[in-house]
Amino acid sequence: MSLLRAWRGDYDNDSRLSRLLRSLLDVKQSVEERNTQADLVWTGHKPPGSSLRSTPPVIAEMLDTAKRHVIVLSYSVWLGQARVRSVLNRVVAARRRGAQVTFVVDRNYSPGDTASGHNREQLRTEWPNDVPRPDIYTWGDDEDRIAKLHAKVIIVDRRDLLVTSANLTGHGMSGNLELGARLIGRPAEQAHDHVLDLITDGTFLREPW
Repeated sequence: MSLLRAWRGDYDNDSRLSRLLRSLLDVKQSVEERNTQADLVWTGHKPPGSSLRSTPPVIAEMLDTAKRHVIVLSYSVWLGQARVRSVLNRVVAARRRGAQVTFVVDRNYSPGDTASGHNREQLRTEWPNDVPRPDIYTWGDDEDRIAKLHAKVIIVDRRDLLVTSANLTGHGMSGNLELGARLIGRPAEQAHDHVLDLITDGTFLREPW
């Protein structure tokens, strides 16, 4: 406001004012990105007056803003289910816009008597053929078949993070009772970098398409 009062009426300083305002905006954006914003996210019945947002619209909001990176971790993946289709469509749209898409899934997940590898096959089957493919990584412990990649995480552009109990399944999006936290700021940077470090050191293995 002091800047505006000093500038008022001095039209020769338009360009200087513009530069100063842009600098202030850059500082404001930097501060906001470094600070953490947190909200709880819920799947399932909510009592009247609940302030918690539902999981699907939060995921949609995150993915619709993706420009550079989308990272998805999930123990169980069922992309063919109708309640998950909108999530897949938004990930595909982000890939069409040029965002790099990375999935990290449990290698040994097998529903019922189905052979392990279900998650990889879901991605290969449901991903559109006319869209550049995502990167697929897996984790599994062959010596401890009970051990699981149990994290359920979405990270967008290294600044928007959802940590949730909800798998990328129909019941994870609707039907189950699931709780998560959306964090904007530094935790998203940490989560993004942590996943990349686990890829770099070979903890997560890249799968052929």
